[in-house]
Amino acid sequence: MARPEIAKLNPESKLPDLPIKVLHRTDGKGSNYIFSDFLSKVSPEFRANVGTDVSPKWPVGAAFSRCQDLLANAAQTPGAIAYAELRCGDKSGLSIARIRNAAGEFVKPSMKSIGDAAQAMDSK
Repeated sequence: MARPEIAKLNPESKLPDLPIKVLHRTDGKGSNYIFSDFLSKVSPEFRANVGTDVSPKWPVGAAFSRCQDLLANAAQTPGAIAYAELRCGDKSGLSIARIRNAAGEFVKPSMKSIGDAAQAMDSK
């Protein structure tokens, strides 16, 4: 069912009353490393239980080798949540989550927002 934390962050959205179905990439993918690194930085619990790796030990979910297959499955699965490279996600027609930045603002991933984040990190 829709988690209260997600509903609280999306007060303007009518979220479906469905169980969340997690989809992720298979072992050895660079996108696993990038996503697990992000999750490890924002969640001490994730860092302790899963950590940063190209082959994370995801606690739940179905694995897909190609981002196109993962996104096609997400499109056909009610309640699915997944991650993919921006180049795949942009072409999928699926909704893309906004990510909270260091200033607490929710920003849609784009080449510009990713570049801005990289520049901010580089300046530190």
